[in-house]
Amino acid sequence: MKKILFVLFLLLCCSSATNVYAQNTWLQKANFAPGGRDDASGFAIGNTGYILCGTDTGGYFTDMWAWNSNTNIWTQVSSYPAKKRIGTRGLSFNGYGYVLGGEEPASCYGPVKTHGAVCEGTFFGDVWRYNPDSNSWLKIDTFPGLARDFGVAVIDPDDSTIFYGTGNDNDTAYLSDWWSFYIPTATWKQLADFPGGQRDNAAAFYANGKIYVGTGNDNDLANYATSDFWQYTPATNSWSRIADLPGLPIRCASAFTIGNNGYVCLGISDTAYTSAGWKYNPADNTWSSIAPYGGYMMADGVAFTIGTNAYIGTGSHNGIDLSQFYEYTTESSATTTSFISVYPNPANYAITFNYSGITELPATLKLIDALGNVVSTTTLTNSYGQAIMDVTSLRSGTYLYRIYGANKVLNTGKFVIAK
Repeated sequence: MKKILFVLFLLLCCSSATNVYAQNTWLQKANFAPGGRDDASGFAIGNTGYILCGTDTGGYFTDMWAWNSNTNIWTQVSSYPAKKRIGTRGLSFNGYGYVLGGEEPASCYGPVKTHGAVCEGTFFGDVWRYNPDSNSWLKIDTFPGLARDFGVAVIDPDDSTIFYGTGNDNDTAYLSDWWSFYIPTATWKQLADFPGGQRDNAAAFYANGKIYVGTGNDNDLANYATSDFWQYTPATNSWSRIADLPGLPIRCASAFTIGNNGYVCLGISDTAYTSAGWKYNPADNTWSSIAPYGGYMMADGVAFTIGTNAYIGTGSHNGIDLSQFYEYTTESSATTTSFISVYPNPANYAITFNYSGITELPATLKLIDALGNVVSTTTLTNSYGQAIMDVTSLRSGTYLYRIYGANKVLNTGKFVIAK
């Protein structure tokens, strides 16, 4: 009887552990293939993320690289066809990528991004569209406002509209203008100015039918980092202030959207970097902290969302350009099965998964190493059953398992191989 109770205790421990690791976690993926890159931009189309342009402190680039979320592999694709630049803004809509603005610096700031630093050069207002099917670019328009870098660009998918504004056009005074670009007719319209004042390197996201813009360098306040946040309502062309971002005032943060919530992560205050992240709930106007970023603290990282997971990578820390790339799983993007047990744990030659309650079939069980590589895969065709996977060829260490179904994570957890 004691042995039976002990085994049951182990199974329950394994089951509860899967719930812990299923939520609010960062997982390292393959580094950005070319190496360290700062001030780049990116977007995601389907299961693929793209990062392009930017600098490595030794030069400026137009190259673009695609990351396949199924294989965790970076591949170089068609380069951005305009001049090399930093500070562009990328987004995607309806199967296409869009890139706006940017600057080709003539001389730029030093390695630490303190307030008052300068970055002079040629600013751009061109707008380009990327077609992943033909791996080709097309210039579709020119922005009618002042050419700029480090503004914000956000897509309203419900209205086929890009919202674009703030940023820097010469580093003597930042911008507060706000524009819409209606994609079907390629029509620009100037809207009510951003009420937070002149702003550069702000963060922005779309959530629940509204646009949110905040943080960044506030030129009206002697170019200091800020924590204020504002909501823009497209239907009424109006702004209202929402709850400030908690923690330190920041600039050069990364932002993304998952479901009806917006997220703001990383960045730098006037003197210090942060790895903190925050989730904004529009329903009750509250921010709540999420797990700190899994890699180095940094500024100017590229962020995008694929399915119910977000990805942030590249950026810089104290003058060092980074190639890191991490996946974020929210507290709600993983819905656990009613029961799953993993044994033996640690494993040696084989590991057994007992599962039940899977309704999204067929499902896929994947084993993932510490670098984010999928090392073994099996298909689950029943809502309950047992999967035994051979691990004799795998090295000792900590691994993740994930069960995918209906393009979402159903369950995830950790196990150890010890030989």
